[in-house]
Amino acid sequence: MDLTKEISFLLYKHNCVILPKFGAFLLHEKEAEINSVANYCTPKQKTVTFNKQITNNDGLLANRVSTLNQSAYEQGLKMVETYVTNLWATLRDKRNCELKGIGTFYYTKEAKVVFVPHHAVNFESASYGLPKLRLTTLPRGTEVVIPETSISTPEPKVEKLVAQKEVARTKTKRKNAAVQQKKLDKNTATKKQKSRISAIGMANAFCVVLLVGLCISIFQYESNPSYFAQGDEQTASVLDIPSVNTTASIPSGYGVYAEVSNTKEAIQFTQKIRTHYEEACILQTENNTRVFIIAFDNPEVAKEYKVLLQNKLDQKLVIKQK
Repeated sequence: MDLTKEISFLLYKHNCVILPKFGAFLLHEKEAEINSVANYCTPKQKTVTFNKQITNNDGLLANRVSTLNQSAYEQGLKMVETYVTNLWATLRDKRNCELKGIGTFYYTKEAKVVFVPHHAVNFESASYGLPKLRLTTLPRGTEVVIPETSISTPEPKVEKLVAQKEVARTKTKRKNAAVQQKKLDKNTATKKQKSRISAIGMANAFCVVLLVGLCISIFQYESNPSYFAQGDEQTASVLDIPSVNTTASIPSGYGVYAEVSNTKEAIQFTQKIRTHYEEACILQTENNTRVFIIAFDNPEVAKEYKVLLQNKLDQKLVIKQK
């Protein structure tokens, strides 16, 4: 029986789930927020952390296991103890162990356990299934139509007849307006089609000119390759200019940063780690350029994780508090 799924299930219903003789998973609430700089909004969240000081058995997980297996509580407790024993064995053997849907444990050379949660998992049941939303700015002049709501009230018969005639008259006006609008749209579509045909003709002419120019360029390159070598160097210098957002929000706490030489190296490094660290971003100052990787509330955990990450990445790492 996979107890990892049961731990994840209990975290959706309880703010604390304890693994006896190992530690406790704790949930922390985070209100919904709107980031006007990065143009996105996130729903209310509950993120998981790990406290290795809380090891006393509260019976929650063992009771869940015994209920599912329709067995005695002592048998469920024995399965939990076996799970913890296997978890310790995996950490000592492989130095890391991933709990799917919760996070990953790392076992350092100093015999310390470091927990890194899966930031994509939200344990807030009220926000279940709500993703991070990208905000879109409406162009100026866009009219937002809000449907009107009406509350029907009892009317006398005479007033009801008058209201029905008024409704019929309104429907007739709307129908006539729809017919006029349809004719106007048809005329507009005809004009657009003529304009499109004209644009296609211009595009064909442009393509012919471009093809002729390309042929001339190939001929010149065959005749004098050194002339194009200078052009390639100039083009490369232009492509070195970065086009990235360096003002993305960085979580508060003790952040792990990578020291890079220039912006180009920062962009390449960010693209390299973005699959595992979706909050990675570039931070530029007058003195240096850094890449933010991950942040922790505890400075000791940040140091331990920096050491683990230093062994995997060929990059100088530093810790800065925000």
